[in-house]
Formats: sequence, structure tokens, C-alpha cells
Amino acid sequence: MKRVVLVVWLLFVPQAVMAADAELVGFLGGYSSGTSIEGLDLGNGSLYGLRFGVSFLRFLGTEIAYTHVGGLEDQLQTFQGTAHDFSWNFLLEFPINKVVPFATIGVGVLGGTSREAASIQTGISYNVGGGVKLRKLLGALGFRFDVRYHNASNGVRISAGGDLPSIGTDFDFKFTEVSGAVMLTF
Repeated sequence: MKRVVLVVWLLFVPQAVMAADAELVGFLGGYSSGTSIEGLDLGNGSLYGLRFGVSFLRFLGTEIAYTHVGGLEDQLQTFQGTAHDFSWNFLLEFPINKVVPFATIGVGVLGGTSREAASIQTGISYNVGGGVKLRKLLGALGFRFDVRYHNASNGVRISAGGDLPSIGTDFDFKFTEVSGAVMLTF
């Protein structure tokens, strides 16, 4: 039985990959931070990034992504920083001709740079969301719209006192992404 499963798998996987649609996506959008710590509210700002994905078996897809979250700053300007999220995502797609609504869930690593009273730490992140792809509207060119919730457990570390909570305390780093993209399908 194991050999039968192996043979079927070896025949099936290459066919799925050959029938796949590969996508290169460059996106730009905004975020709303869900991280609100007493004395440290990271507010809203812009983000951008790249995604490379493959859709296969009509309803499934996977992608790797890089998201740059810039201009993280609290309202008191005691914290400024940038976050970088590298993730792998699984997509469940519902294609209707060139319009493809999708749901996504992913896991990755988020890290960052910062200065002043707090820092973005490197850690495991996850994201959930959905959107719609508009494939091959002008040749290989299409568009994509996403809404995703990102969370990195213990992603913000308080490293100085002042009006902030106690030194050495870690908090989840959360933000909601809304983005639009240009997409090439090949």
C-alpha cells in the first residue's frame, strides 16, 4: 500500500506543479497598528513588499512574502522603527474566470530595527486574511487586493523607562495590513 501511495504521489505532484500559475506580486499599502501599550501607541503608516506564489489544483496556492513596515512611531515620538516580516502563506482560492477571491493563513519571522525606548524583536509571526486577485487583465498583468492581520508574539520589547511600562517587558506586535498590488502571472 505504501508503494502505491508513493507512486501516485510521484505522478500527481509533478502534474500539479506543471499546471500551476506562478505569480509575482509587488504591493503597497497601509497598516493600522493593533499594538497599544500604555504610553506606546504605534499608530498607522505605510508598508510595501513582494510576494511570489504558485496556484495549483485550481483551489490551492502557496506563497512566500516579504513585508516592510516603515515609519513605526509612537505619538510621543519616544519610539521609531521599522519591521520586516518574512512569511510563508497557504491560500484557499475560489476562481471565477479571471476573478479569484481567496483566504490565506501564514507563518513567518518578524524582526526589526528601532531606537529609543522600545525595540521590535525577532520572533515567530502569523497572519490571516483574504482578498481578491484579478488575473491576466492585460496579458500577464493583473491586480490584487489584500487585507491581513499580522501578529508577532512578544514582538515589542520595552528597553527604557520614562512613561513606558516596566523595563524588559515584552508585548505582542500586531498590525492590520490593507494593500493593493500589481501582479504578473506566468
